[in-house]
Amino acid sequence: VLDLLVTAALSERFSILSETVYEAKDDNDFDVEVERLLVKYRASDALNVQGGRFLTTLGFWNSRYNHGEWLQTSIDRPDILNFEDDDGLLPIHNVGLALKGAFFGDELVLDYALELANGRGRTPDQTQSKLDANDAKAVNVSFGLEPSRLPGLRVGGGFYVDDIPPNADADAGGVHGELDETILNAYCAFEDRYWEAMAEYFRIEHDGQGVDADSSGWYLQVGHRFGTLTPYLRLDGAERDDLD
Repeated sequence: VLDLLVTAALSERFSILSETVYEAKDDNDFDVEVERLLVKYRASDALNVQGGRFLTTLGFWNSRYNHGEWLQTSIDRPDILNFEDDDGLLPIHNVGLALKGAFFGDELVLDYALELANGRGRTPDQTQSKLDANDAKAVNVSFGLEPSRLPGLRVGGGFYVDDIPPNADADAGGVHGELDETILNAYCAFEDRYWEAMAEYFRIEHDGQGVDADSSGWYLQVGHRFGTLTPYLRLDGAERDDLD
C-alpha cells in the first residue's frame, strides 16, 4: 500500500489537501482510491470551514490517525474502526461540509466539529461522493475536552444521525427499506512522554420498517515507551446485530 498525502497553501487562509491510496491486489492489479480531497478556509482558531471528501470526525482514533498507520502504535486499527470496504460498521468517510475549531481557556481547551454530509449509500461500504440517493443529509457533532491541570488527558464524544436509502438489489448487499441511523460515541485518552492509553465506545442503531437493530464496538489500548520501542496491549470487540 502506498499512501500519498499532498497539501498546498493557496493563500494565507485557503489550503487544499489530497490523500490517494494505491494498493496492490491479489490479481496483480492496482486499486486506486481517493481517501480525502478537501478545500479548507481558516477564519480563526475558533472556526475553519472544510468542503470535500473527508474522514468523519467519529471519536478519537479516526480523527487522530486517519490513514497514517505509521502514526499509530498498533499494527492495525480496532475492529470497530475498520474501513467501510473492510467490513467496518462505521461511516468512516463522508462527502460534504465541515465546521471545526477550538477555544483555548486558562483551565480548558474545547474543540468541536459539525459536519453535514451525503452519508451512507444503499450498502454499508458505499460513500456517496457525487450523488445523494435521498434528500436527507447526515449530521455529525463531535467535541473534545483537554483540562490544563491534567496535561495529556483528553475526553470527548459525539453523535451522528442519517437516513439511509433503501436497497432492493440482493446482489449489492442486504435488502432493506429506508433506515434511520444513529451513532453515539464516547472516548478517553491519555498520552505523556512514557505512557499512552485510550478507550472508545460506539453504539450504532438502525431503525426502519421491520428493522430494529443495535450494534456496538469498543477497544482499550495501553502502551509504554522504552526508547524507540512501545510494547502495548489492546482489548477490543465488535458486536453486530443479526438483524443489521
